Amino acid sequence: FKTQLLPALKTPHVIIMDNASFDPKNILDELCIQDKHFFLPLPPYSLDSNPIEQAWAILKKKVTDLLREVPTIFECLERFLKLNDYNSYCPRKENKETSLCRT
Repeated sequence: FKTQLLPALKTPHVIIMDNASFDPKNILDELCIQDKHFFLPLPPYSLDSNPIEQAWAILKKKVTDLLREVPTIFECLERFLKLNDYNSYCPRKENKETSLCRT
C-alpha cells in the first residue's frame, strides 16, 4: 500500500478497500491523508456497497442450484458457463454518471 499503491497515484483519489486484510484503519487513514487521498474501508459482505459481493452471491446460488441437476462440478460449471450471460450478474442501475460514459 505504502510502497506501491500510494506512490502510483499522482492526484488525490478515493481508495476503497473491501474486507481484504490490511493494517489497522487509522494507519491507512493517516497514510492517505498525507497524500490527500480519502480512505474508505467497506464492511465484510456489504452487498449494497460492493458489487463484486453481489456477483459472488448470485454466482454461488446459480452454481448450487445447478449442482442439484448434474452429477459433477465440472458438468455444473460447463452448463453454467454456457447458459448464463455474464452481464446479468450485477444489474446496472442507470444514473447520470453511467449514461454519460456510454458511447
